[in-house]
Amino acid sequence: MLSRKDRQAEILGWIGGILCLTAYLMVSFKILDGASACYQVMNLTSSIILIIYLWIRRAYSSMALNFAWATIAIIALIKGLPLILKGAFF
Repeated sequence: MLSRKDRQAEILGWIGGILCLTAYLMVSFKILDGASACYQVMNLTSSIILIIYLWIRRAYSSMALNFAWATIAIIALIKGLPLILKGAFF
């Protein structure tokens, strides 16, 4: 049986994974634009959640991948900041 901490970690992992998959699905089916702020925020949020989960699980190579994923999302959001402020990046 899993401890409370382990259950919470697993829930966190599932939330991060589902959010990441949902973002990908929405871009793949053209519900979101891959350059939109909404997509980048979903990527950033899911990456942060997964980084926390992977830190708890001590899965450092996967954590590094998600750190890179989050960094790319941050850069994309910064580059799109002028459009976000105009409301055109969503």
